[in-house]
Amino acid sequence: MSATIQRLIEVMHMYNQMNKSPKEKPNLFIANLNSFISLARSVTLIMQKEFHNAPGFSDWYAVKQEEMKKDKDMKLFVELRNESLKEKSVGKIFYKIELLEDITIPSKEALSWPSFKPNNEGTLALDEDNKFFKINGVPRPEIKYDYSINYLFKQRPETPAKTLCLAHYKKLEKLVKECNEKFSDTKN
Repeated sequence: MSATIQRLIEVMHMYNQMNKSPKEKPNLFIANLNSFISLARSVTLIMQKEFHNAPGFSDWYAVKQEEMKKDKDMKLFVELRNESLKEKSVGKIFYKIELLEDITIPSKEALSWPSFKPNNEGTLALDEDNKFFKINGVPRPEIKYDYSINYLFKQRPETPAKTLCLAHYKKLEKLVKECNEKFSDTKN
């Protein structure tokens, strides 16, 4: 198995780890997301190292590099990798809260956590330890709710991070497959 294919397998492993991250542990998802980004970025670097002596690889790869530079998603993952490696973890956590039953709050009380919109969807921006709704600052564990989590990149907030990661993986997979078909028998 080539080193490039091995790295691609590792990238998919990190994608699977992201998807296995329980919603109760969002920081685990973010850690796996950042690992995915680093490993994904290294696929083309390993490919260049592995095949640099293969006849015709340099010309083929120069064309592929130009294609990747024009691809907004490929450019996004270079940017994300730079941010993740050099600045901070990437990905922002958004919670969507849904009440499992209607609640009536007496007029002198205020629902202080989370804040709700008229359609009963709330937003949560508190840490994992805040497990209850609060009315007048008092936790109310009897109020039942569920929540889902979405992870987004600030550069592309309209598309979930998982969706962008899978699309990026598929592009890398196509590139690696083409490279191996053309050059795996010719490398030194």
